[in-house]
Amino acid sequence: MPRTVFYTSILISALFIPRAAWALIDCTPLDPGNPACVPAPGFVNTWVIPATGIAGSENEPSGERTMTVRVLGGTNTGQAVFSILEAPGGPVSDFIEVFNQAGGTTVTLTSDPPPPLAENAFLPVTELGVEDAITGLVDFLPGVVITDPSDGVSYRVRVASDGEAFFDPFGIGMDTSDGIALCPINSPVCPVPMPEPSSLALIGAGLAAMSLFRHKRNSRRSA
Repeated sequence: MPRTVFYTSILISALFIPRAAWALIDCTPLDPGNPACVPAPGFVNTWVIPATGIAGSENEPSGERTMTVRVLGGTNTGQAVFSILEAPGGPVSDFIEVFNQAGGTTVTLTSDPPPPLAENAFLPVTELGVEDAITGLVDFLPGVVITDPSDGVSYRVRVASDGEAFFDPFGIGMDTSDGIALCPINSPVCPVPMPEPSSLALIGAGLAAMSLFRHKRNSRRSA
């Protein structure tokens, strides 16, 4: 097999590897038995906590959990703790904690939470907003940019906190509880749709055709 065709075949195979596998980004529930960190179908680096029960309730305590998104080796602009309130001046509905550690950067979303984790207890808490009873709250964490050293991509963090109605902030077609999405800072949409296999196949076929054409042209010149 010509060398150019060989390398092209490797590139085509790499195109079918999910983006999260390239970037070493994962999501871990606090309790492995909890229904958290469910990948959002059709989107990259996006996880939700599925609703369990009838739409129109937050489904506590079985439907809301704690989940941590980790960027292995990632660096962040700084540690921070954010709160989402159930009502103006009211109780806290969710905490989101951004923490730098030796293995990288973690973003922990705790629904109906206890106080922040011990390692973040010294940080001031920034109020992200109030969770609307119908539309919940969906927003980016201000000032938080996480850079993945494996490819140099920098990400913003978008969080979703559900209200008391059907909640599908990421457009996945199902009622969900809270969620987290990591999106490149230059992306016009968040969460980012996963490339369709047909699109990847078309790109791969084009690369293979170009490689084959170059091989034939070089063969003619050397003949």
